[in-house]
Amino acid sequence: MDDISIKILDTLFDLCEGEGYTILEADEITSRISGHAFETDELTEILQGFVADGFVDLKYSDNKEFCIAMRTKGRTLIKQSRERLQKLIDENPEVVAYREEVRAAEEDHAERLALEREKARILKEQEDKLSDARESLSAASSREERIEKEAELKRVRKENKQGQARVVELEEKIAVVEERERSHNTALPNLARGYQAEPSTVPPAKRSLTANSSKMFFAALIGSAIGAAIINVIFWIIFLVKYVK
Repeated sequence: MDDISIKILDTLFDLCEGEGYTILEADEITSRISGHAFETDELTEILQGFVADGFVDLKYSDNKEFCIAMRTKGRTLIKQSRERLQKLIDENPEVVAYREEVRAAEEDHAERLALEREKARILKEQEDKLSDARESLSAASSREERIEKEAELKRVRKENKQGQARVVELEEKIAVVEERERSHNTALPNLARGYQAEPSTVPPAKRSLTANSSKMFFAALIGSAIGAAIINVIFWIIFLVKYVK
């Protein structure tokens, strides 16, 4: 089974629900296989080869539309291959290092946010106390009350000035953590897709691909990616699953 056939079978695994028949347009299948121009009958020939191997059943086909069902043998082949592929990915040193960098970056990010919230709380508290003291002074109706409120305003200003030391301390900690956060290498490892089928194209505006959301997209990207250097290993996995008992 060559590279294209493997990708086609993997695509069918995703497009066909269970072992029931599914009607698929040729473009639904081929559009997921990038970098390959299909000849007129090529897809049909590949699918007929799957039928001969017991991977799928074809009720009908006309090169443009296929009524196809994926058999247990085909699903088992792809499932086992994906599991072995995932194990290779999980044990890849680059992936292990990447996950550790992401974890450390997320911890630093959470720490920075906590420090920034504490700084904002202190500044808001100081601002509110100063505003209240000024309003109280402005509302004073007698000389004695005004003297009392002026003293209160001076006290608040003194406390706020003393509190600035804590703000400065927080700002210094924020700067250190922020620099540490930026120092982590959270770029995805230099991996290329192996036998896994290409996903449908998604407009950039709908993507959410940031370091802070790495937990959300990591599994999707890494789960379908593998280094080009081990593509031959994937073919051996398919071969072993198919022929070695």
